[in-house]
Amino acid sequence: MQAREKSQGFSTLQVVAALAIAGTLTAAAANVLLPMYQRSVLNNAYEELYLVTNSVRQWREYTGNYTGLDSFTKLTERGYLQSSRYTSGTGENVFGNNIAVAKDGDRDAKLTYTTVTAAQCLNLLDRSITINGIKTSPAPSCDASNVLTVTID
Repeated sequence: MQAREKSQGFSTLQVVAALAIAGTLTAAAANVLLPMYQRSVLNNAYEELYLVTNSVRQWREYTGNYTGLDSFTKLTERGYLQSSRYTSGTGENVFGNNIAVAKDGDRDAKLTYTTVTAAQCLNLLDRSITINGIKTSPAPSCDASNVLTVTID
């Protein structure tokens, strides 16, 4: 009786089948996880819009007006916002784009928030009306460059 040799490793067919199963599972997971990630980024953007709006209103409450509020950096330099949350206080938002705030007359401030897509801008526009201190006249708006502009009283 001859001794049979034990096979070593996997056959090509077994490797191909395992890769096909792994690829299918990865694609299914991506279909579930990508929308969750996108919602998370939008929720973070809304939270950021909320925090900045409240910080601007605190500025006015403390100083009596918006005099001296000529850049987003002033909010971080003077402790109204945590500078560690932003890139050196330069106003980079969760999308990696610009967030800016400036005095708009004595009684108002203007906040601009740049998003990546028009859908993101419109989503934040719809949600911005729930933030205390954002004026409805002039109405918040999104422009063709996906920049949300709101006026804070």
